Amino acid sequence: MRVGFLPDFWIDVVEAAEWLDEQRPGLGREFVAAVDASIDKVLENPRAYRAVDAPTRRFIIKRFRHLVFYEAEADNVLFLGVVHGSRDVNRWLEHRRG
Repeated sequence: MRVGFLPDFWIDVVEAAEWLDEQRPGLGREFVAAVDASIDKVLENPRAYRAVDAPTRRFIIKRFRHLVFYEAEADNVLFLGVVHGSRDVNRWLEHRRG
């Protein structure tokens, strides 16, 4: 399986982790660990999570109320980004796809 990440994916993770650390020291590290775990779960079975608009799917990190968006086609998975669920997710996704 080929796995890729848009450059902005990691920017999303870092920005969210920094904000969470401002709220409570160490929380950002826990968030990054949750993102890493979500990537592992997606890669175990990319088609297991809800499709929002083929081929785009989402994984929910419930503890942090963040969504991990990715595209799964054949043997390819491309991670698009991470966004808080309170945002206008559809608008964010449109912008992220370009």
